[in-house]
Amino acid sequence: SSSQRQRKITTLIIGSGGCLGSAIAKHFHNDKEHKIIGADIHEQHVHAAESASTSNDTTRCLSHYIQLPRTNVLENSVRALHRGFEEISGEQEGIDVIICAAGGWMPGSGPIYGHRHNNTDIDMDGYLTYASNTHKLLQQNLYPVIAASSLAAKKLNPNGLFVATGALAALSPTPGMEGYGLAKAAVHHLIQSMGKTSAETMAQLNQTYLGVLPGVLDTPSNRKGMNVGDGSSPVVPDDWVRPEEIAVEIGSWVAQPYLRPRSGSLIKIVKNKKRGTMFVLAR
Repeated sequence: SSSQRQRKITTLIIGSGGCLGSAIAKHFHNDKEHKIIGADIHEQHVHAAESASTSNDTTRCLSHYIQLPRTNVLENSVRALHRGFEEISGEQEGIDVIICAAGGWMPGSGPIYGHRHNNTDIDMDGYLTYASNTHKLLQQNLYPVIAASSLAAKKLNPNGLFVATGALAALSPTPGMEGYGLAKAAVHHLIQSMGKTSAETMAQLNQTYLGVLPGVLDTPSNRKGMNVGDGSSPVVPDDWVRPEEIAVEIGSWVAQPYLRPRSGSLIKIVKNKKRGTMFVLAR
């Protein structure tokens, strides 16, 4: 009907202040068919440092913004996300697209193994740092997806799309960065489980739950953290993925639902010199 065609696609981007979330918001804003709701722990006018140069542009892309708390208590994040959406849209309105682009990486989440065999030692502070950093990585990478999935269970519309960011590295063991691998592997498990549930017990809703698994995202913080140039150098490894490439692929799944992989799929991003960037089924 004409009223359905005129209705904008309600899109929620969790992690809208980061480079990936910003790229997705801008991509969807360009086609003018989306009502874009951002959600992040940053003040709306002060996005993450790595995207500060584009924060004003991102803010203009958002119809609304949900301020999430800086907390290590998962329940607080879940409550804030649910309340924030209902304050914006009311009890009855649903969501067409939920994208969880939040995440993070830090060194120091391993290794703690092997030191006894290498005749080296770690004091208690080292073990506590390992525990603390692992907890932070779970907060950054897994907690937002759990919060988003809880909102999807209540608000995702029929034919809706849910996308979360996993990691190519977490398909295999991650020695030296166990905390990161643990968090991302848990995201993969959650996506696959939601996909199975949607297919088996909610098939009539025709919802799709997908994980996107990049290797390394080409962001200023990753360039700086991995000593690529001066942090702004255009020379980056060939296999790094630009956030805009992910935004375009997700955009195609929204605009043309028949292109969506099967619900519960994990899609790895592969760079090929001849064929460019490919989104390939991993699991």
